[in-house]
Amino acid sequence: MKTYITTLTLSIFLLLNFSCTNNSDEIDNKIDLFYQEAINNSNNLIQASEIYNKKENEILTEPNDKESKAKLCYIDALYYKSINNKDSVMICLEKGFDLIRKNSDLKFNIALLAAQSAARIRQKDKMDIYYNYCNKRAQKTKNIVHLAQCKIIYALYYMSENKDSEAISFLQNADSLLKYNNINNYRDYYQYLLGYNYERQSFNTKAYEHYLNSLALCDSTKNNFRKLQNYQRIVSLYRKDKRFEEALKWQKEKLELVKQSNNLRLLRESYEGLGIIYTEMKDWNNGERYFQESLKYAKESKVKSGIATSLTNLGNFYYEKGNYKKAAQILEEVYNYKKTINASNSSLINTLNSLGKTYNALNNTQVAHKYLNESLQLTDSIESIHLKAVTNKHIYELYKKEKNFPEAIKYVTAYLKFEKENELRKSSDKLKKLMVEYETKEKDQQITMQKQELTNSRIIISALSFIVSLIIVIFILIILNKRVRQKAITTIYKQHIEAQHKQEIINNLIKERTTSNIQTNENRLLSNLLSLLDKEQVFKQQDLTLDLLAAKLNTNITYVSQIINKEFGCNFNTLINRYRISHCKKLIEGNKKDKLLMKQLGFDSGFASQSTF
Repeated sequence: MKTYITTLTLSIFLLLNFSCTNNSDEIDNKIDLFYQEAINNSNNLIQASEIYNKKENEILTEPNDKESKAKLCYIDALYYKSINNKDSVMICLEKGFDLIRKNSDLKFNIALLAAQSAARIRQKDKMDIYYNYCNKRAQKTKNIVHLAQCKIIYALYYMSENKDSEAISFLQNADSLLKYNNINNYRDYYQYLLGYNYERQSFNTKAYEHYLNSLALCDSTKNNFRKLQNYQRIVSLYRKDKRFEEALKWQKEKLELVKQSNNLRLLRESYEGLGIIYTEMKDWNNGERYFQESLKYAKESKVKSGIATSLTNLGNFYYEKGNYKKAAQILEEVYNYKKTINASNSSLINTLNSLGKTYNALNNTQVAHKYLNESLQLTDSIESIHLKAVTNKHIYELYKKEKNFPEAIKYVTAYLKFEKENELRKSSDKLKKLMVEYETKEKDQQITMQKQELTNSRIIISALSFIVSLIIVIFILIILNKRVRQKAITTIYKQHIEAQHKQEIINNLIKERTTSNIQTNENRLLSNLLSLLDKEQVFKQQDLTLDLLAAKLNTNITYVSQIINKEFGCNFNTLINRYRISHCKKLIEGNKKDKLLMKQLGFDSGFASQSTF
């Protein structure tokens, strides 16, 4: 009897052990299958999410094998990378790296992704640890692909530090290494990164060339995800140059590729891109059509953030079209929707500002005040100086429309204060970058140009401060001389508001140029025009014509007319007369004690006759 019981117990034990072993082997095989798929799609964020979902549905029990656990960590890290959760990426990779004791390709892949992730978030100490491991193993195995991937780690780090030239050098080395050895894998990624770095330096021709190279390589590697990235960057290049027909062509190619994947998020974004381009072209029918398509796919996907984005784009479209009533209706829906999904305060502020601006356009100042005051209260909870400046600017424009000048001055002062803080912060960051570049002695010419841009920025800040002080003085004069000089003071106030707007336009142009090493032709033309008017005072020349001005600028009258119309909203004669009148006022202010002849004032300011003056 005892023998029978012992035999039965042993049989049951062996059966259970065999069953568990089979079950464990099955899990390990599934994990290995998912891991191989993840390795093949390591740069494809869409595939990373799909692989993760498969793993969540099929791997229901935790494996005992450490290698299988490490593979799961790698798959999880790719997923968190796809949703931009950088902290979780590093946690998964560090856990996976510590699980494996012996050197292997698995450990290399985990260390490589960890080094790249640390580089992107500028954690140099962690990056160096994982880089050193990867580089030693790559040198030992003499694996060409691994050697190239190690170079990319530092390229990503320099990109995060905005050191584009250094990043380009590492990218070119990695790409050349693969090309020399007739290896196309990963080259589509390296060519894309080269294009992106050149685009950041405003070398658009070279950027376009590398994006096309990447597209050609994508065809050989069948990497549709990278294709979509290249399409998006090329569209962005053409939109910057206002070459909308070319932008449409590439955006439609992107849409056709997205349709093959049937990915609802990408479909929403692609239709949204078409809507934006058609809106920039003022093609309202097509713009509305594609924004509605974008909203349809957003609702099908049931992703709340996507729905909020599509509704916001549609509301902004109707505002641009001039249908303020429809814009207000949709933006109200956006605001209520965002409150239900607990959107961030920054997101709510943007919507509230859009509502305030829209109701101001509808002349419903009461409702505009309501939304803008809500926005102002929320700005206390955020750190964004830019959003604070925008909110105060919208409130100032509302009071200005109501001709409530005391309140308008209060909020325009706050707006300019935040703009000044924002500009000083950017100037400080730029100055740090310049010092690093000076130490490397690689960009002397670029440093000189950027220092000049910083100087110009400070000049503009001083000018804005002077304008604010002048506005306050004018307001005091309005109170003291209300009955006698009300009409004249109001006119002067409006002229100074226009002058302030002109300074804001110049400031925006300078800010655009600080992010670029090379000025565009249009910026240089505007800068030279302003120099002729503000410094050389060519408007004093009585026989000044558009032809003469164009000759001084070394260009033709068409370009000069276009830049004047675009930047100042007037023609050549109106602009010159504004400067002449402004000069007359300065002469009067500076010579209060002296008697001035009106005729002489006009001649000194450039007017050819007293009647014209």
